[in-house]
Amino acid sequence: ATTEIYTLSLHDALPISENSFVFEDSFHGLQAGRSSGATVIGLATTNSRDTITDKADVIMDDFTGMTYEKLLSMAK
Repeated sequence: ATTEIYTLSLHDALPISENSFVFEDSFHGLQAGRSSGATVIGLATTNSRDTITDKADVIMDDFTGMTYEKLLSMAK
């Protein structure tokens, strides 16, 4: 199922999904990311910030200024 993709992928790749990040812009993708236990970073590209605020840990408009250090600071 759609919402299982992150959980299954993270299970095979990493035993600790809370150390993982999901970047998503779709409602289903955001939900799947949440279900996996990863830090969910919502991209306000397809949907507005207002509509995804409660579905992600962090909201971004785009990847401008993204660095590894900034990514680490977003971890939940």
